[in-house]
Amino acid sequence: MLTPYTNIKTKEDVIPLLEDNTFVLSLCENLSFLMNRSISPNNNEYISCPRTYAPILGLYVKIYKFWKECLNVYKRGEIGIYIAYGRILYEAYIKMLHLMYNGTEALNEFRLISYKNRISAYKKTNNSSEGIDLVRNIKFLEDLQADGFTINDLKYAHPRTFKSIQEIAEKTYTKEEKDILYTLIYGLSSDAIHSDWGELRQIHLNDIGDGMMMPNIDEITYNHYRIILPMADIVSHAIQVFIPFINETKEIIIAGNSFVTTAEEIRRVICLVFEHVADEYENNPDVFILK
Repeated sequence: MLTPYTNIKTKEDVIPLLEDNTFVLSLCENLSFLMNRSISPNNNEYISCPRTYAPILGLYVKIYKFWKECLNVYKRGEIGIYIAYGRILYEAYIKMLHLMYNGTEALNEFRLISYKNRISAYKKTNNSSEGIDLVRNIKFLEDLQADGFTINDLKYAHPRTFKSIQEIAEKTYTKEEKDILYTLIYGLSSDAIHSDWGELRQIHLNDIGDGMMMPNIDEITYNHYRIILPMADIVSHAIQVFIPFINETKEIIIAGNSFVTTAEEIRRVICLVFEHVADEYENNPDVFILK
């Protein structure tokens, strides 16, 4: 299948396209288009799936929403805000893979565990007739019933820490790709979520010398392509795994095969850019030390 990227075969082919953000943004916008069309194939109605598989659909929709916002913030060059979205998008993606790979049992467990925090409040207030307690408890029981669970089921629900995340990452990526994704997305964005000193001093403060620091309110616009592409890589792979999975449950994305092929091509080009970036770090580190 011919795509706009057919003539891009090596990292040397991609280098001239990186002189500004035009090409990189076109890759990203095409990913947004593919996600949009995979959720709304006719652009006027949305896909649907059985409730059993709905957590996977919900995570995919969340990835799409956060990807769009990541792209908007990236265009504005607001890196301090941008990196905070990375962990949310990454975690939604890994959980989506976890549920796909582990089947109905994992899906049921995922839904059931979501009620664990609410059961404590219910037990303490289930005899209360006060407005806030009454409304919360009725909604709790209705939601539980809609998912096919009972109060008794919650006795056997034990939240897990998604230990299979590491295994999924190792199956999905090479060591080099995994290191890039973890360091540039999960690691840095975790610092942002937890307000780590490293994140604060590098992004939200300026060192003015003599042991003094001042606020960095008017951040310098910073939107180098190596910041957005690791996130775009996640989105491209999410498209590739979601469409075949959801089409197994019900034939709903008619042009799904062509969407997957295009996403694969975009990811191939992104990997060529990663190769170029790795070369730059190795052979010309001043490029990134000065930026």
